[in-house]
Amino acid sequence: MLSVIESLAARPQKTDAITPAAVYHLIDREHRTLLIDEVDNADLAQNGRLRAIYNSGHRYGGGVTLMQRGRPHKYSTFAPLALAAIGTLPLPLMHRAVVIPMARHDGRRPLRRYDGLDSALNAAYALLLRWTRDVELDADPELPPDLHNRLADNWRPLIAIADACGWGDRAREAAVEFARSHHDEDCQVLLLRDIRAVFDARIVDRLASAVLVADLHAIDDAMWSEWRGLRGGHQMHRLSQNDLAMLLAPFGIRPRTVWPLNRTASSKSAKGYYRSQFEAAWRAYCADDGTASQTSNVRHLRNV
Repeated sequence: MLSVIESLAARPQKTDAITPAAVYHLIDREHRTLLIDEVDNADLAQNGRLRAIYNSGHRYGGGVTLMQRGRPHKYSTFAPLALAAIGTLPLPLMHRAVVIPMARHDGRRPLRRYDGLDSALNAAYALLLRWTRDVELDADPELPPDLHNRLADNWRPLIAIADACGWGDRAREAAVEFARSHHDEDCQVLLLRDIRAVFDARIVDRLASAVLVADLHAIDDAMWSEWRGLRGGHQMHRLSQNDLAMLLAPFGIRPRTVWPLNRTASSKSAKGYYRSQFEAAWRAYCADDGTASQTSNVRHLRNV
């Protein structure tokens, strides 16, 4: 997909890895379209500088300020950006993106090999180039009511382009379908809140994964005992420890070895989580409902 985009985008720069300094140069000085593969190896959950660059480039005027020759200098980070990764990316970045799930070819249908040399795409690029010189886009096109906040921001320019091409209705249908299919942040933020409620109810600083998922299952009216996956397409099942680990991974929260608080010679360890692992994510995503629960009855946590 990145290779196809490379054939159609303006001033593309396709690469498998990139440093923050290279991003500054390519965007601020050369106004490139960045196409970055192998992003799962960039460790964006821990690479705060690169993550901040990508997040800030979502809006016009986005930039970062660095010292240059003893003086602060602002570098523009606003640019078209496509990232390809196996797995998920940090949620703030996912929230700024139109996410296109892809799967490995299953062999059921023939595929045409793409090597970057395609006369049809070359002709399409030439037509697009001429089109951009004459088209006048609506900066505020009418959006479907299902699109809100940043999701609307992501789709607004795409729908404006589609309107100018006579494909506005199809684009709006696609946008609504994406909005219904990708509610990653809502589910995962809800999970963070419910985990905080479990920790508050038990008044502990660590929980084994088995105990945590059992308490999540016990929350009244929660989705965790009838989990259907992030996109709602899986067979209904109880949230498993593996599901929990997958949902928490974009926050940089991973299972650790947990020992009982009052450890003895016969104590056994288990995979689990420490409360301290969640504190940063709670501050970032759950600041609006920070009142701690005082009940010890997990089944009634939602009613507190």
